[in-house]
Amino acid sequence: MDQGRLNRKKEIDNKGFTLVELIVVLVILAILAAILVPALLGYIDRAKDAQLLINGKNVLNAIQAEASQGYAKAGDLTFSGWIYKNGSESNPGGYNDMVKAMAKLADVDAGAQAWFCMAAPSAKATSENHAAWTVYQVIYYEPDSAAYFDGTSWETLDISSGGISTKAEEIKGKAKYKNGNPVSEWYWVGK
Repeated sequence: MDQGRLNRKKEIDNKGFTLVELIVVLVILAILAAILVPALLGYIDRAKDAQLLINGKNVLNAIQAEASQGYAKAGDLTFSGWIYKNGSESNPGGYNDMVKAMAKLADVDAGAQAWFCMAAPSAKATSENHAAWTVYQVIYYEPDSAAYFDGTSWETLDISSGGISTKAEEIKGKAKYKNGNPVSEWYWVGK
């Protein structure tokens, strides 16, 4: 009799999970997945935006570093003149220096490009005209995302409708120099 009870107890103990217990576990896992997946996707999107802004800042710094060197070397040239110094419009000297600086200082994707303007219209490299050699605003874009520096802070741009060229033209049309006049000279650089 005792042996029969032990056999029945073993059968009961080896029965495994009931269907209800399995369903409860699956429901709990589904609820956790529903909560965690959107949160993880949000982290990934924020990380991509943060990387985009870091890349944009690196490009701004690379362009400004090269413009500062040009300012020190240019003498009577304007910023525009320095870009085209020792070259033609199709093969500008200063522009090539900026592309090299962008590649060296800003470790960005091959498709990275930027439009930028100075804080003042082109002027000769003198102590009074330093703003004409200071990068003021930047529209930075990679193949699938873009960011804008308005002279004080960075923001990511929504380019889902109209693309980057539409957004860039909109920004360039509204941009003003530090003195309040509309920006007349935008420069492009691409890696």
